[in-house]
Amino acid sequence: MATRRRNIEEVHEKCRTFGHAWYSSSTDKRPDFGVFIALRCDRCSAERLDNVDRHGNFLRRRYDYPTGYQYSRAEGEEAPSRTDWRLRWMKRHGMAS
Repeated sequence: MATRRRNIEEVHEKCRTFGHAWYSSSTDKRPDFGVFIALRCDRCSAERLDNVDRHGNFLRRRYDYPTGYQYSRAEGEEAPSRTDWRLRWMKRHGMAS
């Protein structure tokens, strides 16, 4: 991860480190075809919409993230990996130097 510090809310950092804590939700959004299976993250409120057909076949997925969740990076900078986020979390909690 870049040495530059980012102001990422701790709740967002947990989702980036461990993955989202999804639960079944509802949505007013309607797809052009099929149905949406809506999930919402219990920690950060991100919304995941899985578009499936009437036979349950997956068509596509879309995410709507809360303000502040998206990680902005400088041009040419690589996005941190899940390992990078885990190390950051470990350092914050005194498990790594």
